[in-house]
Order: sequence, then C-alpha cells, then structure tokens
Amino acid sequence: MREVKVSKIFPSKTIIENAYYGYDRAMEFETDLLVAYKQTLIICEIKARKFRDPLYTKGNIKKIKSDFRDSLQEAYLQALRTLKYITSQKNASFVNKNGHPLCVLERDSFNKYFLILVTAESFRGLATQLSLLLDKDQEDPYPFAVCLFDLELLVTRLDTPDKLIDYMDQRSKLHGSVYSDDELDFAGYYLRYGNLDFSEQLRRGDMVFLDGSFSKIFDEDWYEAHGFEVKRDSETKGPYFSMIKRQGDSISLMSPQGRTESFKVTDLGLPEPPMKSAVRMKGRDRNKPCPCGSGKKYKKCCGRTR
Repeated sequence: MREVKVSKIFPSKTIIENAYYGYDRAMEFETDLLVAYKQTLIICEIKARKFRDPLYTKGNIKKIKSDFRDSLQEAYLQALRTLKYITSQKNASFVNKNGHPLCVLERDSFNKYFLILVTAESFRGLATQLSLLLDKDQEDPYPFAVCLFDLELLVTRLDTPDKLIDYMDQRSKLHGSVYSDDELDFAGYYLRYGNLDFSEQLRRGDMVFLDGSFSKIFDEDWYEAHGFEVKRDSETKGPYFSMIKRQGDSISLMSPQGRTESFKVTDLGLPEPPMKSAVRMKGRDRNKPCPCGSGKKYKKCCGRTR
C-alpha cells in the first residue's frame, strides 16, 4: 500500500510520508501521508484490510460492520486525530521513526483541510455512502474514501492539484443525499458537467441516484490506452439520474424528463412510517415538515395540539 503516489500530480517537495507526532515528542502517533499545497493540507491514511464479500459472509451485518470498523472507521479516526493535532496548536512538529525532524506545519498557513482514506480493495457503497456506517461527530468533516485502483484512475483525469481538490471539496458535501455504488460515477459526472451541484434536484426530491454509466469514461480511457478504437459518447442532453421522495406511505421516483412513478411502502416491502414522530419541535420549527414523513407541517401533524 506504500505504492500510493499522489506525486503524479503534486510536487514531491509538498509530500511528507510516515510522519510521527505526539505530545512532548513521545511519537505516540503516525500519519501515513501529508500533502501541503498552497493553503490546503491533505491528510491521507492507508489501509490494507480486506472487505469480505457479503455473498461469502451470507450478508452477516456484524462481519460487514467489523470490516468497515477495522478499515475505514479506523483510518478516519487516525486522520481526524492528525487534523486536530495540527489545528490545536500554532506549530505542529513531525518527525521520522528515528525521531529526526521532518517538518513543522504552521496552522495559520492553511485554510482548508481534506482527509483521504485509501483502501487496498473497494468497499463500494460503504465508501461512497459514508453516512451509512461512519461514526463521526456532526461538526467533524466527512473524508474522501477511495480504493487504490479507483484513485489511480481518478488522477489520470483529475490530473492537477486544483482539479483534485475541487472534486474532493464538492464530493464531501454529498453524503446522505446523492447515491451511487461506484466512486467513478461521481467522478464521471464531475468530468462531464464540471461540477457536483445537485441543489436543484434535491429541491425536487429527498435523494438523487446517479446512473451507473457515468464511470464509462474511465473504461473508454483504458480501451484506448490498450489500442482499441473507441467511439466516445457525445451525449449532451443533460444528466441522467433519478430522484426519490417519500411522503407518508408513498414513494415517488422521478426522472429529469418529468416522468414519475409512485409506489406504496407496502408494495416495496419497506416498513410503514411511524404514526407519531419521536422528535419534538418547538417555536418556528413547528412550521417545518413533520419528521414522520407525512409531508404536512409538524404543527398540523404529530405536533397538533388536541
């Protein structure tokens, strides 16, 4: 896993590998990779833990959570610890394993931080949708989680520091609202349309699901690199995605072209929405949509006084 080389796009002088730090120079902790670029600092943690195939584990949720905890969760906590060490003091000192100084990072030199988690194997939807299992405080940032193979492909297209940083910046804001099982679909969408802005779509629906064809651009690159003739897709009609919205016991699937299909929760085998909301809302919040999913204002639904 030490073969991860972001030096493909970053000058080598900005990269610090295997840096140790701790209080009173005790070298209590290590961070795998630090990349300082302009006023941005990237903190990268690398894990080789395998993700057991859910078919092999027969969908055992405990084993799935265990693999996630020992890889992505642990890497996140390590990266977050490094971030808090750097931001908690004016000058953060790092040394090598022999205790010799490597660098001193001045907190005031950076105004943006990114956490990258790189895994040996793909964790697919668990990595692209970190809101599912990642244990984090609300104020802490989401990391960018990617497998080694996908990272190598990403930097062939996001081939400058500014492109990669802009992509990670927009990507980190989509957890819990925009879904795909493949990180390369997000990257393909970004490359095709120049952004990951789904604000308009999310005003029309609760969630957005990306079409799986956006990653095709990386397949086309591979075939061309190996001598195959490829006909590039010149589609310019607009993004292909679907939106989903739930109101009470109804779920609506919407396409960008305006087509809508509705289903009952019972038709999909999903649990019925709770009859009463467990959330109590006060003051102005009583005019917001009721958390039970009915689509009504809270004060006219679960918050109605009798």
